Amino acid sequence: MLDRRAFLVLAAPLVLAKGVAIADEATLQQIVGEVTAANFDALWRFAERSMNQIIGLKISCREHDSETASFAAMSIHGVFGIVSRENKSQRVLGFPDGFSKSLGTFHADGFYRVSLEERGFVGLTPVPDAEVAAKQVKRITLDELAGQKS
Repeated sequence: MLDRRAFLVLAAPLVLAKGVAIADEATLQQIVGEVTAANFDALWRFAERSMNQIIGLKISCREHDSETASFAAMSIHGVFGIVSRENKSQRVLGFPDGFSKSLGTFHADGFYRVSLEERGFVGLTPVPDAEVAAKQVKRITLDELAGQKS
């Protein structure tokens, strides 16, 4: 179970890692859609495979703030996280920055560097627009992503 304290411990290195720059490809993939319990695993696996790369996200996720639910989306001390728990494992996408919330829904709309993977926690830090301005973008819906095999 991922409690609030464990979430913050896992997110701390992510906050410290902001600003780390690593070379990346000329074409970026941007994932678009609403994150649900049904498609979260595909999004998490995509982010994990994109370690140290820049990915685009234009996603939303309804707030589910529960420490016992199998799927949750919450903000704790300024860090937004989407959490999936299955059996004794957990997977988290964490955003220390680069998200907003309106009417009970979180939004991440921008480009992020996948910068940390530890014990199921994948961190995403926003990158400046100037870093991605000349890049081509290939949009992929969450439904398409969830239909792909890894």
